[in-house]
Amino acid sequence: LKYKGRKNADELGKLIKELRIEIECIWSSPVKRGKQTSMIIVEENKLSIHCDKSLYSTDYNGLRQFMNCLNDDLDLILIVGHEPSLSSFTNHFLTKPLPKLVTASSTSFKIETRSWKDIHRNNISTIFHRNRHDWQGSPLQ
Repeated sequence: LKYKGRKNADELGKLIKELRIEIECIWSSPVKRGKQTSMIIVEENKLSIHCDKSLYSTDYNGLRQFMNCLNDDLDLILIVGHEPSLSSFTNHFLTKPLPKLVTASSTSFKIETRSWKDIHRNNISTIFHRNRHDWQGSPLQ
């Protein structure tokens, strides 16, 4: 990662800690910058990192397949991936799509289901987006 990328990952890690977001683990792309980003976030939050090659080059369907394989005992995870797959996944749930996710941004979904396999538009109650230009963030529709 370049200096700016390390700085953004550090800010995101500190924000997660400051807001006391209880992430259980990080799922990361195995690509060097994905792993580096995850390692920086872990410095602040003492989380385990799991790498999965399907998080590198995928689309909405690929991310859905990845999530379908997640253990339903997990309630809150952080996915560190790449564009355009993260925008594709996020935009699937929005009525007004984001043009592109900014590097080092964070989008959270509150999902009313007990299984990762059952995620769909109808059971997402909140979508919240933050990026390095606006760490306060804003709710999305």
